[in-house]
Amino acid sequence: MCYEGFIEMYPTGQLGQKTFTSICKTFDPDTDEQICGWDISEDGQLDQNELGCLISAMYDRARIKDRHGDNDPDERAKEIIKKLDINHDKKISKEEFIQGYV
Repeated sequence: MCYEGFIEMYPTGQLGQKTFTSICKTFDPDTDEQICGWDISEDGQLDQNELGCLISAMYDRARIKDRHGDNDPDERAKEIIKKLDINHDKKISKEEFIQGYV
């Protein structure tokens, strides 16, 4: 799912600094070290709905039209949270995002 899409785009499994920085800026556009760009609830974390909206926006930007099956934004959000949610609160904090990337 997410992993396969990532490997398709980055076969070595590595992101360059520019790409990683771009992803981080999506989560923290005002660079105050808080997830805020898509944090509708303003709790410093992303829940499944917020992450689904973020993924949809990324698809829009990349002009990805197929949003069914493995490309469904809500399903991708659910899988990402399942993999990165260390404290099992069904949300992703900045720390969990960083830990999941490492």
